[in-house]
Amino acid sequence: MSHHPGMDVSTPRIESLRRIELFSELSDASLANLAERMTELDFEPGYVLVHRGMPGSGMFVIESGKVVVDLTSRQVELGPGDALGELALLNDTVHTGRARAVSRVRAVAIGRDEFAELLESEPAIARCLLSVLARRLAETT
Repeated sequence: MSHHPGMDVSTPRIESLRRIELFSELSDASLANLAERMTELDFEPGYVLVHRGMPGSGMFVIESGKVVVDLTSRQVELGPGDALGELALLNDTVHTGRARAVSRVRAVAIGRDEFAELLESEPAIARCLLSVLARRLAETT
């Protein structure tokens, strides 16, 4: 795994973040602020990003490559634009599956602490998240 601090906040990266449901209603300025706080990571094939039962500490957004998540009853393949671990931004959860790179993967990541700082500096992000989470809750009840 290699680590590249400091983020490019280009339009493709902002659009990639916008495709994630939790961030879909954010303004370009809020998405750029989020992108600036993220770190680029590169993973080689076979690298395990998260282990089942491991405490969640943040979220990954896949920019290129493929990741397979092994859940108890099925496998899920994730690719560019997909997010992994987004609930870890909001509470202390453990991962329910193992996520492994099946090709070279470039991802961006943000930790829970960095995300909490972002919410404090930009309350509009918290309002958007509440809206998305309320919609998810309504769809499941």
